[in-house]
Amino acid sequence: MLIIYTCNITKMNELLKLYQRKLYFLGRLFALFIFGPYLVYCGRKYNDVSLIILGVLLILWDGIKIFFQVYYNDYSY
Repeated sequence: MLIIYTCNITKMNELLKLYQRKLYFLGRLFALFIFGPYLVYCGRKYNDVSLIILGVLLILWDGIKIFFQVYYNDYSY
């Protein structure tokens, strides 16, 4: 049983390595267009400046990273 389990984990690990760059890029898109604006919305709704700052910083950080990835056509990070 243990041998089958480790074999499946190895296959899953190899599969994740194949799609790692694409998943990382999708995570950045999610943070840029969904999670960052949601933090800003919640910060405005609950009058919490720290949420607004965190949301804006997240949008700026991921926006800059995505810009450079697309500009240089380098999706390795």
